Amino acid sequence: MIQPIYHVTTPDYYATFEHQDHFFPTGLKEEGFIHCSYEHQLPYVLGKYYKMHKMIYLLKIDTDLLEHELKVELATVGDHFPHIYGVINKSAILEIIEKENEYYQGNSTDS
Repeated sequence: MIQPIYHVTTPDYYATFEHQDHFFPTGLKEEGFIHCSYEHQLPYVLGKYYKMHKMIYLLKIDTDLLEHELKVELATVGDHFPHIYGVINKSAILEIIEKENEYYQGNSTDS
């Protein structure tokens, strides 16, 4: 593993996959891949897409352990982001980091 990648999700959504071997974010069905980030990209992602979520999970992923293809692709913001073309096998998740989102800007229904 050169460097880990991260997928951001909410604790409530991740809990729905508690007894499964794979994690299936909604973006996979909608877009055909799972959005991920490198560590230095997390402030942008949290501030842009998760500002209404007070509590978040950062799934720290070892790319060498992924069962599906990983591509690093140019996004519309002009940076290259990692995308997983399939579900995330939980055996590739090194750590689940629960944290309060420092970019939180509103009322949340999250726990």
